[in-house]
Amino acid sequence: MYAFPALRSLPGAPLGTRYLSFPSVLPRNEDAVREVLRKYLPRSLSWTAKEKKERLNEYYQRKRPEVYSPVVDSLARFIMAFAGGASLIVPMLVMSFEPSRNKSLITVSVSVLLFAAFLSSGIHASNQETLAATATYAAVLVVFVGTSSSNH
Repeated sequence: MYAFPALRSLPGAPLGTRYLSFPSVLPRNEDAVREVLRKYLPRSLSWTAKEKKERLNEYYQRKRPEVYSPVVDSLARFIMAFAGGASLIVPMLVMSFEPSRNKSLITVSVSVLLFAAFLSSGIHASNQETLAATATYAAVLVVFVGTSSSNH
């Protein structure tokens, strides 16, 4: 695609030179949370004002936008932050009431498996990122088990 065809014909321009530009919309990194939000939120929240103005026909044809709106992006970040916090707090609460070593080990094992399943299916992360995040999550829970069992 030639973005500036008139520059090619100017005197002094090298032969066969192509002048290109970057696409006006950068490709988005799709993830499950943002896609679900875009699918179920009203169009007025999932489309940006600029894109709605530029692609009005597609907006009324109920096609999906090419960029994420600030509402979708912010809400997705909030959901991920809430889920991350809950994935640590809930197992800790379960282990802190009537603590026992078996209960703590089962809680940690189930929590780590659920965390790994969510991470591998809900988020597009590389194998190394998935492994590092799961190991870090398991380490945090194991530290809680170690400190809580030493107090009792």
